[in-house]
Amino acid sequence: MTRRSWSLLVSAGVLVLGATGCGGPKPNPVKGSVTLDGQLVDNAHVVFTPVEGNKVASGVTGADGTFELTTDKQGDGAVPGEYKVTVTYTDPIPVSGPNGNTQQAMMGSMKNQQESKRRRQKFVIPPAYTSTSSTPIQQKVPVDGPVAIELKSR
Repeated sequence: MTRRSWSLLVSAGVLVLGATGCGGPKPNPVKGSVTLDGQLVDNAHVVFTPVEGNKVASGVTGADGTFELTTDKQGDGAVPGEYKVTVTYTDPIPVSGPNGNTQQAMMGSMKNQQESKRRRQKFVIPPAYTSTSSTPIQQKVPVDGPVAIELKSR
């Protein structure tokens, strides 16, 4: 290949990359809420898994049951496309000890983990919603307003 041909090939490649943009499609902001039988669910892990070709986006609900999806950086949303939505829940475990003592915090966390295994969870998400192979929830991005994920225990 001659030097001139090589230069033309490189120039064409740069033009193609410039025209299409680097990094592919950008995420769109996605916010929403999760309810179980009409009750807002805090600390629910919401995952948007692409039906094909995109990156996974996820978020965690706050005390008010709302979430904001993240793909690459905090709160950036989800790349346009069709997604299967899964929701899981685990009781939060306190991580701080008295007066911020790290060793006491670790001991307290271990004790809380043991206690949480014995007590009933605050929310029990039905198994159908926790797996991409069984979830009935699908969502298209971009969205028109907040996403309402309404789970039913029966």
